[in-house]
Amino acid sequence: MVRTGLPGEFEHLVAYAGSAAIGMAGYGPNRGGVRVIGGFWVYAAVLEYLQHFSPGRHPSFLDFVASALGALCGGLAVALITWGACADRKKAVPQRDRLC
Repeated sequence: MVRTGLPGEFEHLVAYAGSAAIGMAGYGPNRGGVRVIGGFWVYAAVLEYLQHFSPGRHPSFLDFVASALGALCGGLAVALITWGACADRKKAVPQRDRLC
């Protein structure tokens, strides 16, 4: 297995933050942000559970927490950026934008 040399929990956090950010950017925070972040939480839990059945692997609650925190941070970052951009656009042009 190729590793970065950083702690495994940090790798989980960064990977899930990036994935959730992409998911939030694709679906938009007004169209299911909670579902995107929640979906990544469920995905992280399932992957950790399935490690029971993989030889040489073991599930770790700390890995799940790092993954869930990463998904939350990545999703919230995109939601806040989009929210700020929408607030600026609504001040300039008071019509409804596709992302807002």
